[in-house]
Amino acid sequence: MGKYLDLIKDIGYIQQEPIEATEERLSDNQLRGLLINNAREISSLWRSVALELAEVVRYPKLELMPSRAGYIGGGEYLWRHYLHKAPALELKHRVIPELRRMIEEVGRP
Repeated sequence: MGKYLDLIKDIGYIQQEPIEATEERLSDNQLRGLLINNAREISSLWRSVALELAEVVRYPKLELMPSRAGYIGGGEYLWRHYLHKAPALELKHRVIPELRRMIEEVGRP
């Protein structure tokens, strides 16, 4: 096994010396800001995925028991209103899987 590692080192796939950190250390406030922005972006992406899937099945009424909302009424306005306030985890674990199931039931054209 040692000869293979030596071959890889000779080719240049493994660096001999550790890479020095060139980035400066972020302060706690900067790191907190980055994490908040990333969380907002992820939530926004889950909302857009849910909205596109709901559009495919024509914005159905969707039961979400047990859930804070209970159900989502049919129609684009009610879906957009729900998605504006819905937590990303609820979208990821309840809404999107249910919409995918509905799409599978309808089938593809």
